Amino acid sequence: MALSDAFAKKQQGQPKAWPLLGPLLDEAVVGYDPGVGKAVFSFYRLADRDRSAELAAASLSFYRLAATAAGLLNKSIPDDVVTITYHFSSFVTYVAEALDNAAEWLACVYEMIFPRGSNPNLASRDFANRFALLDSGTSQTFNDVRPWAEEVYARRRQVHYGNVQTWYIEDGQAVVAELVVRPVEKQQFGAQKHRRVESKEMRLLTESYLNKINELLVSVFAAGAERLSVPRDQQEEIDWD
Repeated sequence: MALSDAFAKKQQGQPKAWPLLGPLLDEAVVGYDPGVGKAVFSFYRLADRDRSAELAAASLSFYRLAATAAGLLNKSIPDDVVTITYHFSSFVTYVAEALDNAAEWLACVYEMIFPRGSNPNLASRDFANRFALLDSGTSQTFNDVRPWAEEVYARRRQVHYGNVQTWYIEDGQAVVAELVVRPVEKQQFGAQKHRRVESKEMRLLTESYLNKINELLVSVFAAGAERLSVPRDQQEEIDWD
């Protein structure tokens, strides 16, 4: 088989990235803005499917699921404890998963190397510091958002373990309970320093979280967009038979 034929065969069999992301632009969900990824859409419309495309799609998918869960929460009856608990736990989990995949996406695009057992984490000071020499604006954005990311991850642990009260009814409204947040670095070294996040009406909290994740994803995708256009050194496995 000629080299040109082998290469063409390889390219034809390569799945494309856009079928992963394209459908996420179609369905309208209140609180979900698919435009957060517009900085990278032009690239993925033409690119092959790879790890970065899968992570970008995952982050957007969890963001949309969080918006869906928030809508269901707003329709729930305060007396329906099981339904509210389910949708609130889902909402917090989806927001945290969107953050996880966004951090993984950016690390993948920049080909970052982390110590064994360590993952990209938007709540980590180290993650923001890695961008200090690349893009000071992005680094500052990650530093600014870190306390909120710590709060999200603390809430995920809270709803997963279920050993404390996560919400309650007050004056006929669902209210999210007070939360103790320990910085990621402090957790790693066993320190006890922490801060408290005051209780907040659930509807206001979900709205705030959706606004925050929207702003963060815009920053994340913008930070990685230029890097995506840089060609990678890859060795194609060509079928010569």
